Amino acid sequence: MLTRAIFLLSLTLTGLFIYAIARPDPSAPTAEVPDVAFVPQLAALDAKLDIHKILRDVCTELSAQKAPWLAVKFRQAMRDGSRSFVTQGSFQRGPAGCARLELEIIDGPPLAKLTVVSDGELLAQARRIGLGEPSVTIAKIPTSDRHRQDGFLINAGCGGPGAVLEQMNQHLQGATLQSGHLGDRAVTLVEGEFDRAPANLPPTIRARVRAGRIYLDAQTRWPCRLEWWAAKPSAERRPLLSVDYLDLELGRQLSDEDCKKTFSYHPDSPAKK
Repeated sequence: MLTRAIFLLSLTLTGLFIYAIARPDPSAPTAEVPDVAFVPQLAALDAKLDIHKILRDVCTELSAQKAPWLAVKFRQAMRDGSRSFVTQGSFQRGPAGCARLELEIIDGPPLAKLTVVSDGELLAQARRIGLGEPSVTIAKIPTSDRHRQDGFLINAGCGGPGAVLEQMNQHLQGATLQSGHLGDRAVTLVEGEFDRAPANLPPTIRARVRAGRIYLDAQTRWPCRLEWWAAKPSAERRPLLSVDYLDLELGRQLSDEDCKKTFSYHPDSPAKK
């Protein structure tokens, strides 16, 4: 039975993806959060590579200025003490501040759902708990200044993967590179410790996080998995928080009709995926 639900508007997020967390009854079963192990390769990487520049370049490539059209599916897992919470969703971005984020908890039957829609002028946030009616708030987006508009959307959870990666890169120290595989995917692993916890994390995670891992696709260098750890990562431990990005696409434009459907909030007729 759902006893409490919280929508954190600054989470792996703060321009990231809003993380909806539900706290079920303690007797309810805990969601299984399977992990895919990283398998390192012996291939040597150039020790002179500027890791932070590599990550900054990726953030720029994924920014709204360089990639106004962006679509991605994602899966998030948070391990809060003895319990685990799993959410999944999708994010679609278009030009001129248009964006749509859909996220729901998949800890058993959907316990909560969050939808955030921006048409570039107004932003709607709809929160639904269980089978109840959605609670909807509408806010005006500052449009006179591009930086203010971008910051507003980031804080509303519509910054996309680049905004999440930028937060990690700002605080990651002593970063190292390692090539390998994550499942059947060739990746480059960036690993380091945080000089201080990124401010976009939920309080229970921020108080404990010490290290981070960033998995970049070996070909595109786009992020495919991000992890936040309470201690130095090892095979015996699991991350406090992880985000997997699936089917990341840049440049796939929507038709005018699809734009109207996607970047408008319709409570009784959600946009088609």
